[in-house]
Amino acid sequence: VQEAVLVRLASAPPEQVALLRKLAPAGRMLDLPLVRSLAGLPEAELFAVLDGIVERQFLQDVEGRYVFTHDTVHQTVYDSTPEMDRRGHHGLVARALQALPAGRAGLVRAVGWHYARSDAPAEAIQPLLEAGKAAIEAEALLEATLLLKEAAGLLESAPDFPGRLDQLIRTWVSLVEVGYSSDPPTSVAYAERLFAYWESTVDVASGRREAAQRLASARTATPEEREELLCPLFREVSAGERMLPVDVFWKRSELQILQAMSLAILGRTREMETLIASASAEHPEDSPYLAGLSIARATLSAYTGRWSGGVSEQRKQVTRLRDFRDAVGRPPRRLAWALGMGGYLLNVNLALRGEALDEDVLRDGLAVAEAHGFTDVRAYHLFAKVTRAAFTGDGAAFAPALAQKAELIRRLGSPRLMERNLALFTPPYYLERGEHELVAAVVARGEALARVLPQDRWLQAHVQVYQACRDVLFEDAAAARESLPRALEAARQGGLRMETLVHVYQARFERDQGRLPAALAAAQTALSRALDPVLANPWDEILARRALAPLVPQAEGDAHLRHALILAEATGNVLQMGLVYLQHAERHGTHEQVMLELEIAERAFGNAKATHLQSLASSLRGPLSRQLEELKRSA
Repeated sequence: VQEAVLVRLASAPPEQVALLRKLAPAGRMLDLPLVRSLAGLPEAELFAVLDGIVERQFLQDVEGRYVFTHDTVHQTVYDSTPEMDRRGHHGLVARALQALPAGRAGLVRAVGWHYARSDAPAEAIQPLLEAGKAAIEAEALLEATLLLKEAAGLLESAPDFPGRLDQLIRTWVSLVEVGYSSDPPTSVAYAERLFAYWESTVDVASGRREAAQRLASARTATPEEREELLCPLFREVSAGERMLPVDVFWKRSELQILQAMSLAILGRTREMETLIASASAEHPEDSPYLAGLSIARATLSAYTGRWSGGVSEQRKQVTRLRDFRDAVGRPPRRLAWALGMGGYLLNVNLALRGEALDEDVLRDGLAVAEAHGFTDVRAYHLFAKVTRAAFTGDGAAFAPALAQKAELIRRLGSPRLMERNLALFTPPYYLERGEHELVAAVVARGEALARVLPQDRWLQAHVQVYQACRDVLFEDAAAARESLPRALEAARQGGLRMETLVHVYQARFERDQGRLPAALAAAQTALSRALDPVLANPWDEILARRALAPLVPQAEGDAHLRHALILAEATGNVLQMGLVYLQHAERHGTHEQVMLELEIAERAFGNAKATHLQSLASSLRGPLSRQLEELKRSA
């Protein structure tokens, strides 16, 4: 098609080709006023040229607009235009758009986009900054990040831009803040860039000493004086070129919270611990900034499953941040945000263990989000509810929470962190329910995100785990033989909590293949991990005991199922209750016992809205019911 378009271009009159090349940078669909402005031709001549272009089927007239007849036609015209000419045409488009009435949606962004690709790229800086600010106000976080990254790159190469340094610092700060949710690698990259600049131009050490002296004065003051001293000490700090060293210290401390969280998300744990150690040397133990930094460790627990002491430590940091808020009334926004996020991370760690959420922490987190307008904090707390429902298999709670979460993600412009969290923590919901189509869809979504976020090692490892679980569920033996070892290796190398889940599915696979010793070894490994004091996890333990039950002597297997049922009831895991009863019914018992267990399983699946499993239990109960009636009639 491209070759055909190039042949047609070569044979077209020069005036038609010239106009097409001017129009191509403006997009595929062109309003007539824009066409007039770009053409720069008298009206009669313009329409004569346009008629010729339409006749040659490069453009078509659609309700007063001119539209390139096909994407490939448009792209070929654009790509075949010499680069210098193309850059000049982008400048023409930008200036034509600037001449249009203000207020049109996306106009400022379009102006910036065209100037950035023109022969005057510095002209793009201000429109891109304005568009980035508008995107932040509209809570379109990913769009804001992309716009501000482009503006920052242009600012860095435009030494004569008015107020360049002041604007550059503020843009870097915005990228650290907005990038956390939308694209964590961006947040880390710009934090490093900003902190390196401050280290080379500002005496941060003297700022730290001044902050410590003021804090010491507040500590020794009377309770009445303390509040008066704390409020101006812990205040909002505006970023810019002329910041005092003490203000740079506080601003850096604030942004380090986001840097630590982003490092934890990316699996750069050594750098995260180095950062926390450095901050611990600069802040007193009860510093709210240190508490905010420390919540990054709770992010790691969610991935590694190293729960020992994690929940209690998280409660300690959340309490410290809450006490600070109560002491100063209204803390700086980033510390208020850290309080909201600390509560979320506490609850999501409980949810990943299949345990009940802390409702007081949930209410407080949502109140923080409401008071400060933190839509992202609200979305994360909602995600804790989604995760809790996912790991208990509770469809009645999962579906509405997921719908609300999806709507908030849409409102925030689909930030990558929130999308990837869904890919990390919701697949077990579909896997344990045996919902093949939904498993395929959610694993495919994770695979797509993994391609977009190659630096995210947690995501890469989780995707490999879920690929293996999917292959086992789908009874694809050839695929599972390849994916299970790959998933185990990824989980081991990453120190991933989901290694236990892989062993559970490995046990199921080996049992289905008739390799009972291998199945037993995998199930025992899963249970050993689930009972390890550091990794102990009720949800993992339920699955491991269910995997082990059919591989050991009858009495021992029954004991495993009883223990699994106790855990499921204690944690409110409605799906696993049903699965335990179903598994027990399949093992042994009189017709009456089996009928009763199937009836309980069917009821549990109904409560969990697991229609597939509910139908399975019902289909097993039906023949048994008829057999029992026949036995009674015979008797």
